[in-house]
Amino acid sequence: MPVVPSIGESTVCELHRDFLTCTSDTDTAAEEAYTKILGRRYPRVPFAPYRHMIRSHGVPDLAATDDEAHEDARSVENSHFTLKQISILKPILSRFNTIHNLDVIKKVELFQGVSWHKERQCVAFTSGSHQVCVYDFEESEPREPVILSSECQKVVSAIAWRPNAGMTLCVACRGGVCIWMLSYLGSIAPLRSGNTSLLGAPSGSSGARWVLVDYLRNPNNHVVTSLSWNPSGRLLACASFYERAFMVWDLAQGISTPLKRGFGGICLLQWSPRGDYLFSSHMDGVFRLWETENWTSEKWSSASGPVISAMWNSNDGILLMAFDQGTTLGALYLASRPPSLDFQLLPVELPDIQRITGGNGRIEKMVWDHNGERFAVTFSGGDDVHSGLVAVYDTRKTPILALSLLGFIRGPEPGAKAMSLAFYESLDSGLLLSVCWSNCVCCTYPLIFKSSSKQSFYINLP
Repeated sequence: MPVVPSIGESTVCELHRDFLTCTSDTDTAAEEAYTKILGRRYPRVPFAPYRHMIRSHGVPDLAATDDEAHEDARSVENSHFTLKQISILKPILSRFNTIHNLDVIKKVELFQGVSWHKERQCVAFTSGSHQVCVYDFEESEPREPVILSSECQKVVSAIAWRPNAGMTLCVACRGGVCIWMLSYLGSIAPLRSGNTSLLGAPSGSSGARWVLVDYLRNPNNHVVTSLSWNPSGRLLACASFYERAFMVWDLAQGISTPLKRGFGGICLLQWSPRGDYLFSSHMDGVFRLWETENWTSEKWSSASGPVISAMWNSNDGILLMAFDQGTTLGALYLASRPPSLDFQLLPVELPDIQRITGGNGRIEKMVWDHNGERFAVTFSGGDDVHSGLVAVYDTRKTPILALSLLGFIRGPEPGAKAMSLAFYESLDSGLLLSVCWSNCVCCTYPLIFKSSSKQSFYINLP
C-alpha cells in the first residue's frame, strides 16, 4: 500500500511515481522540483461556493427531504395530467422521489464540473451556481480568472470545450446550453442567425473578450446536466436527469434530433474519441451503447445502480465505468470493429479501496486519460485518515485492463473533498490533473512520468 499523506500535508505533484507533498505555503521544494521540469507553476485558483441545483418543474432539489419529494409527486398528480397519464408517471416519479436517486444526482452533478482545453493549458470550471471560471496558465503574467456569466446562464451543471473550434466553451444550465467564444481584436465571433451577442469579461493582455455566441434551448426548460461533443465538434449531445430523451445538436445546421429509449432520466453521456459510439447512462440502472453510423443501440442493465462516471480510451476499444453502489468498476471491451455493438463487460476490482473502506465504500468521481495510463478516483467510506483522498492508479492492458495503485492526493485543507476532476493530456512529460475541492479552490497537480507508447486496445475475448 502506498504511503498516505498525513492530515495537515497537501499533495503537490507526482514525480516518476512518487507523490510529493508540502506542509505550508512556504514549503516550496516540491513546487520547485516540477517547475524545473515543466518550466511553469500551476497556482491554486479560488472560486465561489457552489450550491446544488434548484427545484425544476416538480422535480425535487438535492436538499429535499423524503416528505418534500412525495409532496412534489402529489403536486404533479393534482395538475393537468389525466388519470391514465398519472398511472404511467407514478413509477417514474417514485424512482426520482427517493433519497437514493437524489444521492445519485449529487454524485453525477459535477462529473463535468471542470474541463481542459485540448490544445492549450487553459482550464474552465464551475464557480458558484451560475458562473464559470476560465484560467489560462499560458498567459505571460499571472492574472485573475475570467468569469463567464449571463442572465440566461443559471444553475450551471456541466461544461465542455468544443473540439476544433479555437477557444469555444459550452456551458449546460437551466433551460439550455450557452456557447461562449473568445473573440480577438479585429475579429468578430460568429453568431447563429437570430442570436444577439453578449459581451463577457476581457481575457489576458491581448484585449480579447469572451462572447456568448449561441444558446441552445431545452424544449422543456429543464436543467441540462450532461454534455458531450463528437470529435469533429459539429455534433453536441445534451441530456437531463429529468428527461428520457437526449438531444443531438448539429450546430452547423442549428437543428436538434431527439433520441429516446427506456424510461429512466439520463445521468450522463460520453462520445467516444473517434466518434463511432455514444454512451448513455440512465437513472434506473440501464445504460446503452449507441453506434453513430445508423444510430442503433444495445441495452445493458446494472445490478449495482446507475453508472455515475464513464471514460473511453483513445481508440474506442475500452469504456471504463463506475457504478453508484460499491467499488467494483466495469470495463466494456469492443470485440470487433465499428459499427459493431459486440462488446463484452468484465469487472475491474479495486482491492486497495475495498480494504480502506472495509468493503463498504462507494466510488464518487473518476477520470481516466484517453491514452490509458493514469486513472484517478474518489471514494466514500474510509476513516478520517483516508477521507477526501484522490487515489491515483497506473493502468495497463495485460491483455485486459489492470490497475495498480500509485499513491494518493490530499487536498489543500483538512476535510476538503474533491468535487470534480479532469486531465490535461497534451503534456510531453505526463499529465496535469485538476481537482475542484469543496473548500472552493481549484488545484492543478502535475503527474510527471515516462509515457508508454500508444497501443491498440482491440482484443479478442473468449
